[in-house]
Amino acid sequence: MAKMGRPKIDNPRTERVSLRLTPEQKAELYAYAKEHKQTITDILMKPFWEKIGKTEWAE
Repeated sequence: MAKMGRPKIDNPRTERVSLRLTPEQKAELYAYAKEHKQTITDILMKPFWEKIGKTEWAE
């Protein structure tokens, strides 16, 4: 039987960065994400990619 599951990608995102927020900031971030139907990662990465001159995520 064939192996099931998510296919492997060439450059997996294995590194993590943490961010410290107040409980109020966290709640506001999650509310914004839900309202705009975006992931937390997408919300936080967009300004980074704009800052370094890329228009979208690098895979």
